[in-house]
Amino acid sequence: MLLYHGSPVAGITLLKPHVSNHDRPLLYLTAKRENAVVYLSNAVEKYHRDHRIPHTGGFLKAKFAFL
Repeated sequence: MLLYHGSPVAGITLLKPHVSNHDRPLLYLTAKRENAVVYLSNAVEKYHRDHRIPHTGGFLKAKFAFL
């Protein structure tokens, strides 16, 4: 079975669970490639907050089609 993981980090060779919003180590995978895009959009918002990059307005969530 092929699974997908959305991350802003390029070149990942080993996936490890990390503590996130749920206060326990988790690793998010999905069988649908389009669902991994959701993880990427959340990562963009988190990156801006963590690095204190000002952003006015909302973040645009785009729909993607995979052939």
